[in-house]
Amino acid sequence: MAPALLKGSTENKMSKEAVKLKLIAAAKARGIKGEALDSLLATVKAESDFVSGREESHRYKDFSRAKSIFKNLRGLSKEEFKQLQKDPKKFFNKVYSNRKDIGTGPEEGFKARGMGLIQLTGSTKKKYAPEGYENPAKFKNIDYDIKTTLDYYENEILNKATNIEDVTNIVNPNLPQKEKQKRFKKEVSKKQMKQDKDQESFLRPSPIKKQFKIDTKKDRRKQQILSKLLA
Repeated sequence: MAPALLKGSTENKMSKEAVKLKLIAAAKARGIKGEALDSLLATVKAESDFVSGREESHRYKDFSRAKSIFKNLRGLSKEEFKQLQKDPKKFFNKVYSNRKDIGTGPEEGFKARGMGLIQLTGSTKKKYAPEGYENPAKFKNIDYDIKTTLDYYENEILNKATNIEDVTNIVNPNLPQKEKQKRFKKEVSKKQMKQDKDQESFLRPSPIKKQFKIDTKKDRRKQQILSKLLA
């Protein structure tokens, strides 16, 4: 949800691989598997690179890219932008305050900045990580970070996305279109996708809510396997 380069937690020293394995285990415990798990991992990889407790950075090397993401920056000169980046609180209050799309009020942008594995931002951060909204240090706890990530993913993405490409439109709607198009194609695990012949790799078992829909026009192979399994 936060598209900038990120900085890591100073307290959480778990390796990226350890964080990834812990996230996978927690996701599978909730019944998140197959394509849905792939999209989760791709999202977390793109948002935080599996560094728990990551905080959105206010440092953007490319002014044009920053303006394409944050509408509130479009009236600034390059020099004004450079000055704004010197103070993270001023930067985030500028880009995230008073935005109906993320549910923020005046001078609330700094609190609303992206945090954690999936970079919860604005109203979704308030909803799924209210303690972290008020106290960013909460995200340095790996269990809290994973729980809030999965709560958000399960409730806001799995019931809305119909395929992996849809996920980035939900998580990062303001990302430039070219970046949206290549993000998941680059990050999705090829190994996991090869497991699609397994029923659990694309069906989400009861009582967990539905996984991604099967599009028969785009993927006839999955439909054929599904038909045999349900026969």
